[in-house]
Amino acid sequence: MNNKPLLIKSKLLEKNCPAFHCFSTRNGDTTGTGIGNIVFPKQVHGDRIIIADGQNTAKEDADAVITREPKIPIGILTADCVPVIVTDRLNRVGAVIHSGWKGTVQNIAGKTIRKIVEISGAKASELFAAVGPSIGSCCYEVGEDVALKFKQEFDGRLDVVEKRNEKFFVSLRDAVALELQREGISRSNIDVLDYCTFCDEELFYSYRRDGKSAGRMSAILML
Repeated sequence: MNNKPLLIKSKLLEKNCPAFHCFSTRNGDTTGTGIGNIVFPKQVHGDRIIIADGQNTAKEDADAVITREPKIPIGILTADCVPVIVTDRLNRVGAVIHSGWKGTVQNIAGKTIRKIVEISGAKASELFAAVGPSIGSCCYEVGEDVALKFKQEFDGRLDVVEKRNEKFFVSLRDAVALELQREGISRSNIDVLDYCTFCDEELFYSYRRDGKSAGRMSAILML
């Protein structure tokens, strides 16, 4: 019997925020949520942010989606990259973010928080974030050129870039959590889910492990 979960939720967001949210696994997809007409961007590994206002009729190039509208579900797809869900206690605003290594060094998570504050009037300190399942530093080996970009962006922090046996490894999830904190979200308001998509083959798809045939998981938010 398969006891692996179909969907994963953040206990922090469930406790503090009324919005519906979830991270899917390879055992379940968006049909399990009962939610349709989800606004998904065309992800391009950049730092462009779009606003879902009910007028979105086609996929736009972007790696983050913000909404202030109730009942408009928004989502992104991942298979190793970091999915982030952001919302608040008052259900005024929410966002989903796709942060791969390119988006992370471009600070897409931080830029999304700035945009949320700009358009909603919410304070960053009032926001909550869940950093979802992604490839862990245990498995995310990068070249020296990519490691240098992360060292420059994150001041050489060892929790972001680590050298082991002459190889470089990056913690994308810790890097994203730092970007959220830089914009004013307190660490206690950030839930970093400790799953490695590469390690747990029964639960997650992984592009690095499975190659181009890898499926995708979704991160969904609906105010």
